[in-house]
Amino acid sequence: MTMRSRTTLVETRDALKEVFRKWEISAEEWDWWRVDYDRKPNPRGKGMLIRYRHAGGQWQTVSAVDQPQVEQNARSLYLFLDRLRLAEQQGVQFSGLESKETGLMRLSPEEKRATTILDAYRILGVEPDATLEEIEAVFRAKSRFYHPDTNQGDSLLAERFKQINTALETIRESRKQVVK
Repeated sequence: MTMRSRTTLVETRDALKEVFRKWEISAEEWDWWRVDYDRKPNPRGKGMLIRYRHAGGQWQTVSAVDQPQVEQNARSLYLFLDRLRLAEQQGVQFSGLESKETGLMRLSPEEKRATTILDAYRILGVEPDATLEEIEAVFRAKSRFYHPDTNQGDSLLAERFKQINTALETIRESRKQVVK
């Protein structure tokens, strides 16, 4: 079994440059930093923070610390910002992603299911075209990291452990339905 290589920080930085270019935000109007957390008070590990000047001149800051690797956190921010840009193109207001058009907020059952499946891939930090073996390998690594037995007393990590288990089951179930 061969594992696909992770998206590198350089690749993610280049993808972010393109997102900000499409958003008409110049290179001088955004930057990113690694955020290292002390393992004892916050065992989440290495996060990523991005600061950028949005329309109207306001500075916005987004961060990600949910994944155990800095590359995964950077990729999560890239995906978030790209989706945010696309949402704004559809008329969704920036503050809180609220919209005056309630139709944008209502999802059909099929759209809810698709959103849930995409969220499962995001939670595990894998691409939708990854093989089940690759997904399970990532799951095992994250499962060891977030397992309640290794992080006793940390309810946030216990909740994250439940999320990755649910995500794997969602992906497995969706792939079973495709085969049928």
